[in-house]
Parts: sequence; structure tokens; C-alpha cells
Amino acid sequence: MVAPRILLTGASGFLGSAIRTEAARRGLDMRATSRSLAGEWQADLASDDLASLMDGMDVVIHAAARMIGTDADHARDTVRATKRVVDAAQGRRVVLISSLSVYGYLDLSKGSVVDEETPLEDRPDRRDAYTRAKLAQENTLEGNSLCLRIGAIYGDDRVWNGHIGLRRGPILLRIGTEGEVPLIHVKSAARAVLDAACSDATGAMNLVDDNLPERGTFARWIASGDGPKLTVPIPWPLMETAARLVPGPGLLRPETLAARMKPLRYSNARAKAALPWEPVSDHEARLLAALGSKVAA
Repeated sequence: MVAPRILLTGASGFLGSAIRTEAARRGLDMRATSRSLAGEWQADLASDDLASLMDGMDVVIHAAARMIGTDADHARDTVRATKRVVDAAQGRRVVLISSLSVYGYLDLSKGSVVDEETPLEDRPDRRDAYTRAKLAQENTLEGNSLCLRIGAIYGDDRVWNGHIGLRRGPILLRIGTEGEVPLIHVKSAARAVLDAACSDATGAMNLVDDNLPERGTFARWIASGDGPKLTVPIPWPLMETAARLVPGPGLLRPETLAARMKPLRYSNARAKAALPWEPVSDHEARLLAALGSKVAA
């Protein structure tokens, strides 16, 4: 199979940079673009003419998206930009970097496995702007496209994620100890994305690594590095009850709390069956390396 010529958006981001590095290692023909990437292919996807970006390309990896901001910010930089990319692609295959956040978690039972058959969120108004934008992104795609619903990406001094608890300086408010943290190392994610772009897979795939740690284990690893040294445990049943009886913002909103903290498991079986991708499993070593700590012999 001839390797496709790939257009990558969001090329200066954490994942985008890793995809560029992996593409160069493989010798793939890639055109990289972002708003902050200097050079010929710098572009604002929400406003610039995209026809020249697409010229000669076979597949688009669309990694550009807002991580934070208001609904208006996401509407412009994530939703509008995605619609314009899909329109400009004119039938070319689009591989969208989506997120596990799009699933509906509130009605899942403790210990459930989150896979591609898990229903999508049907209460988007009760979730954050990021989740609403990711759901809207997926709705813009055409039939030959692929959604990669990626877990919590870590590596290169970036280890924190919203599935652990609340960090306040040296203190970690850890919510429960059970349930997997849906981790994926940034290099593993980059390999999976490129494997997907070079395949003919469509639909949706979850991307998480193997041997996912439990929440309590992950918190212990962080504490052994240069993360928070004092952990204040909050039992999951107590937090769940508080959010239900006294709903409020953030983790006191039942839908948000369930999405981030409910004790669940995560499947990568579909991606492993469809792609040549080999997930990583040595998370303790990689996490401590990202924290800048030496792994004990």
C-alpha cells in the first residue's frame, strides 16, 4: 500500500508535535500547519482559505482544537474550524483527534467498560464547553472519516490530568482509589494516529494504552516524583452523594464528576484489532521520567 500524503492541523500542539516527529521518522510525506507554526503553511482554520492546504493531500489528520475557553471560543476555533476543514477536504478522508469525553458517563455502572458502543453524552448542556465542542466536531464528519477518541495524554513533563482529583499546590484531593486512569503516552498516541491515517478504518476508535493504572496507584506514582506530597482522600460514594444532593459547578456537577472520576475501565480492543499499533504498558517508568525523577532500580 502506498503511504498517503498527509495534512496535519494543530501541528504545534503537544500531540501534533509528536505526530510530526513520528511522521519524519517514518519518512512520510506530511504537510504540517497551525496558527503558530511559522512558514508557508501557517493558517487560521476558522477564517483562511484552505484550498491550497489540501492541494495534493490524500488524508487530513485534524488535531487542531481549543483545550480551554468559552463556548464562543470553541465554536470558532474548534467547531467552525472543523466544518471548514471537512468542507475543504472535498471527500478526502479526515482522521479527527477526538476525546473520551464525548461519552455519557452518568448512567454507567461502577466498573463498566468504556468502549465504542458506550452511548455518547445526551446531556451536553450539563458538561463543559470542551465536551460540547468535541461532540459537535464529530457531528461534522462524513462517512469515510475516523474519530480517534483519545484518553489522557502524558509525557515530556506533562503528567497531570482531570481523572485524579483536585490539586491545590502541594495537596492532592484524591477522589476514590478505584477505576482506571485512561492514559496514553504521547509517543504511543502519535504512532496510533499515523497508523490510523495510513489505514482505511472508519467510524470511531478509543485510544488508550495497555496496563492502565488504578487511580490510587497513579496518585502514589505522582507523589513519589515531584507531584503533590500530601494526599487527602475523598471516598467516591461520598463525593457522588454530595454532587447529587448539592449540585454545583465543576466536580459538584454529577455529569462532570461521573466523566472524570467514576470508577470505570477503558477498552482499546478495536484499535488493536484494526491497526498495527502496539500500545505501551510501562506507565510507572514513563510517568516518573516525565516528572523528572529517577526510577528506583
